[in-house]
Amino acid sequence: MRGTVVQGNSGGPLLNERGEVLGLIFGADVNQTDTGYALSREEVMNQIQDAEDWVDPVATGACVLH
Repeated sequence: MRGTVVQGNSGGPLLNERGEVLGLIFGADVNQTDTGYALSREEVMNQIQDAEDWVDPVATGACVLH
């Protein structure tokens, strides 16, 4: 994709001009400041497929500090 991607954008949505989600941003090109990388909406949806069916709560586990 063409656009500026900065630290903190990873995991954020890639939107079109109408606010529709096109994908998920995951990185920036270190050599070209106007180039970023994203997974398409279809790629993401293929991986999570039936996530809407997952409704049972799960434990988060204990927080571990060292």
